[in-house]
Parts: sequence; structure tokens; C-alpha cells
Amino acid sequence: MDYKELLDQIALAGRSMNEIYIIDNSTTNEEAATRLGGNSGLGGDFLYRWGNPQVYNRGDWSHQRFYAQHDVQWVNQGHPLEGGLMVFNNGNGRAVPYSSVDIVMPQMNESGYILNENSTFGPMELAWTWDRGEDIYSASVSGAQALSNGHMLVTQGTKGTMYEINRTGEIVWRYVNPIGPDGPYPQSEAVPDGNRAGTTLNAVFKATHYTASYVESMNVNITVGTYLESWYDACPHTQAWGLDANGDGCVDDTDGDGVPNHHDACPEGPDDVDEDADGVPDACDEVVDNDGDGVPNTSDACEGHDDGEDMDADGVPDGCDPVDDSVPQSNQSNTTQHNVSEEPQLVYRAALTMESNGQLLASINGIQDLNTNLSVVYELLQIINESSSVVVASTERAVVANETGFFDRWSIIPPEGQARYCLEVRWSEGINASQEHLPGHQPCTEVPVQAENTAEGANSANFRTLSLTAATAIVLILAGWWARRTN
Repeated sequence: MDYKELLDQIALAGRSMNEIYIIDNSTTNEEAATRLGGNSGLGGDFLYRWGNPQVYNRGDWSHQRFYAQHDVQWVNQGHPLEGGLMVFNNGNGRAVPYSSVDIVMPQMNESGYILNENSTFGPMELAWTWDRGEDIYSASVSGAQALSNGHMLVTQGTKGTMYEINRTGEIVWRYVNPIGPDGPYPQSEAVPDGNRAGTTLNAVFKATHYTASYVESMNVNITVGTYLESWYDACPHTQAWGLDANGDGCVDDTDGDGVPNHHDACPEGPDDVDEDADGVPDACDEVVDNDGDGVPNTSDACEGHDDGEDMDADGVPDGCDPVDDSVPQSNQSNTTQHNVSEEPQLVYRAALTMESNGQLLASINGIQDLNTNLSVVYELLQIINESSSVVVASTERAVVANETGFFDRWSIIPPEGQARYCLEVRWSEGINASQEHLPGHQPCTEVPVQAENTAEGANSANFRTLSLTAATAIVLILAGWWARRTN
């Protein structure tokens, strides 16, 4: 119940009827028993009612807005929603039970509250509402108060919890009543459950905020005592007033990134983790995109390059495509050709790539002009020293005569520790072939392998042109140093 002195009217909450009412306080007892008299001239009639018109046959269940509400009061002058009627709408009877704080703005003219043509009072909908869904549900008691700073003080009575919320609905302060029937509870312990489902033993009817000036006007001697509950100050030398929502005495840092909540750019995670350097910490970044091609890292087909660039339209972005099929072989940049046109030719390119998941990816792309079938073996070697190596993975494929080319990709999870790897490509036995080296190309070139970037040593970006005429093996070795990343 609330009283509005300016109007000399009383607001009432009919909890069982799911309605609020306004009556005229200026009537005498005799006038109140009639429909005449008082400032309104309506005697004891309702001046206004709202929340559930079906109780007086002016609607159905779909028009109901209040559900066992409590604590109706006018929003005070100076508040952005002044003149409205606010309730704690407990939510009993909702399809999914939850509580809300609701404000309705009664419609008035010089004659009083406006009655619609269908004999209901407006408006049709609420002016403001706040809830946290099923997280805040109080089947009984509870209340709300509009504060002079534009915020709202909300009491979830059955859980003994108070919230201060701003106009956007953000909770800026939370306090749990530490007192139960047997005395205070330590802050570090959960409050015991109450006798009814969904309640705790620290229940309160409602909380009211009083300003310092109001307290002073009461002319009452008020002394400051000790804390209500047993409490340990974890940060005794820190001034955390207004910055300590969890009550441990420390300035809050919910995500543990070393940045206090009131300075935190990203409350959901560390501020200093920004993999794509876009100024938005990754935990709050809707799209983490290191190479800036508009494709998130988690979906990127070619990290470090633009996925949308695919000149030869083969489905492989140019930055990760060993062969540009749209350009004739004679025009490929840095391609080494041998002037042995009478001999069958095989041109291929090999690359090692360290992927973000820790796997080592090997890729072979070849263009060939052969008149005989071949079997090609790929081996990934771990170099032990200058004179020994171990095959850690291998695969074999058939190269069919007179076909234009081939492309293979395969990957392994390398062993723990730092190691040097070489990719070897050779013909199977029985093929008369010669080994060819580009100028300056050593059998095992050191190449730094970086995460998700194709790494190739000097000259290894070239296509290798090999003729099938002399020796028993042809070897192209591409090597890289790799350090396994740890979590």
C-alpha cells in the first residue's frame, strides 16, 4: 500500500486478484460506502484498477499482467519514471514461474483516470519491466523501491537478497541478508534452505533505502556497530567500498585477469589475450580473425591468407595452393625448367606446414608429362644427426601415365620435443631416374616451420623439374625446425 499526498489517494495491491487499485482518501466513512463524494466525486468506487481485467469480465487470461504481486507504490518525483505505479510482480501462475519488477503509467486527464471504451483502464502494456528469468523467483513477500539516482532497489524476499539495478537492468550492487532464525551466517558459507521449496532461512519481507538526510531529520541517535555477520577481510589494506560485490573485502576481478571489474574491457576473460590484434579481447570478440579475411580462425581454410583469393578456382585459397592451375607452367614464377624436351617430365612442389592443432601437414602438388605409370613414395623423416634419420610417417600413390597432375595432403602428430624434419619424395624401385638439384639446393635445407603458414627454404618455392633418365632415386627434401606447442 502507498499514499500519494498530492492526490490524496491510496494505492492498494490485491494479491489474490492479481490487480492494483487506487481509491480516494478524501471521502468520509459514509461517502466511502456510496458511489458519491470525496475529491473524485466517486465515493468508495475504484478510481483506477489494472493488472487483470478478466476478474471484472473485461478480458481473458491473455490480458493478465500481474501475478500475485506485492508492494505497489508510486514512483517518486525526480525519478525518470515518476508518477508510475511500481510493483514486485511475484509471478505465481505464470506458465514458467519468474518474478519481475513492473511499472505501469496510469493515463489521466483533468477529470481523473481515463476509462477506455471497453471499460478497462489503460495503458495496454507496461512502461518498464525488469527480470532475470527463473534465476530470480520469489513466490511470496518481496518488493521494489525507486531510488533518487534513477536506479531501483529490488528485494527477492524468499532468498533474503537485495539488488540495486540501473535503468538498463544491470545489477550494480547485491547484498545477501546474513541473519537467520538462529543468528548470523558466515559469509563463506551457503545460507541453509528454508522450510518451503525455493526459499532460504535468511528471508526478509522487503528492504527500504533511506538517505542520510532523511535519517538526520528523524533526530534519532544512531551509532555504528560491528558487522552483522562473521566476516574475514581478505584485503584489509584495500579500499573496496562500492567495488566488492562478493563481500570478500577485495576489489572484484571476476575473470581473474588482473584487471578490476570496474576497469575490465572484457568481463568474460583476460583483457590481454587478443590474438587477432583488433583491440577486442578474444573472450568478448565475436570473430577472432588473425589474417583479417573475414573468416574466423576456427573456420579458416588458409590461415595467414585471404580465403577469398582463389585465382584458379580449385577450392584451395591461393596462399595455401602449391600450384596455380590458371597459369601455364611456362609462366609460373621461379619455376626451374630443364632443356631436355625429349625426356618425360615431372614437375612438382612440396611443402611442410605446422597447423594450429599441433599437426605437421605435408603437401605435394605435381604436374607431369609421363608416358609410363609410376609409384611415388612420400616419407617424413626425423633427422637424428647428419648421418642418420628415422622415418616417422610414409605414404604411397600411383601416378598414371598421360594424366595432367596430382595433389596430396597428409598430416601426423609429431613426437614430443624439438626436432628437425625432412620431406622426401622418391620413385619406387625399378624406375630408371636421375637426381637433380637446383643451384645451391642442399639435400636437406633448414626451413622454419610456423603455425599454419607454409614454410619453405631457399629455392623450395620453385617447381622441381625432374627428368626420368639416369639414377635410381630422385629426392627433394624440405626441412623444418619444429617446436611442439604446449597448453
